Amino acid sequence: MAKTGRGGRPVGRREPERIEASSGFGRQRRAREACVEKVRAALAGREPAVRDVFDRDHAVRRILYDHRGRAVLGLVVARLSVAGNNPVDLSAAEIAKPRARVGTHLRPVLRTMDYGAFDLLRAVSMLEELVQLLAPSPS
Repeated sequence: MAKTGRGGRPVGRREPERIEASSGFGRQRRAREACVEKVRAALAGREPAVRDVFDRDHAVRRILYDHRGRAVLGLVVARLSVAGNNPVDLSAAEIAKPRARVGTHLRPVLRTMDYGAFDLLRAVSMLEELVQLLAPSPS
């Protein structure tokens, strides 16, 4: 008879979902999904947060996920199609909102090295590129 621990689960055996979550594949998938949520928030959030823009820029610079990959683009499309999102708006007025918060919202919480490596214009350019990739091609 197998030993059981709390809750009657066998001792020494891992549940399949925990194995996946602790594997490299599980970490990559979670990182990709988190980055996709940051993209959704940056593109269609109610109030553009500079931290969402920073987090995505940081992930792309650190090569934590392929931001142009088909899987990522599919996830972004799915997240943006959920009811309640604002329309995608990368106008100068919308970009000015997070720009005004870089010093007050990012500087106090980032390491000097990370703050110095962040470039809002580069991050916005990547978002613009993503929007172009998502746009339907003319037939």
